[in-house]
Order: sequence, then structure tokens, then C-alpha cells
Amino acid sequence: MAARLLRLDMKRLALLAGIWILSVVLHNAIDHFTGVEEPIFFILAVIAIPLYGAVSLLYTIALSCHRYRK
Repeated sequence: MAARLLRLDMKRLALLAGIWILSVVLHNAIDHFTGVEEPIFFILAVIAIPLYGAVSLLYTIALSCHRYRK
């Protein structure tokens, strides 16, 4: 299960970048139109998505190094 969620390929990388851009735009749009600082999309854009990307990248590198050694 973890391998399926953490393995990073080009499709998942593009999806991750798209979700990051969307969360930044939504955070700024909600702030602009309502005047209320909205924390959910900010936390997604600043903490959750980059953390998932870094963990997925490290897992993918470790998995490919492990396969290369065999």
C-alpha cells in the first residue's frame, strides 16, 4: 500500500504540482474576495504538499537504488 502511495512518477509529479498551484490560487482568491485569512489551503501549499513530495522523492530514490543493487 505504501509503495502505491509513495512511488513518484511523472503523472503523479504533475498532479502534485497542479494541486499545489490550485491551493495557492484558492488561498489567495479566498483572501482577496472575502478578506478572511484561510488557513487550510495555506497549510496544504506550504507544509503538506512539499512534505509529501519530499517523502515520495526519497522513497522513489531509495526504491530505485534498492532495485539497482539486485
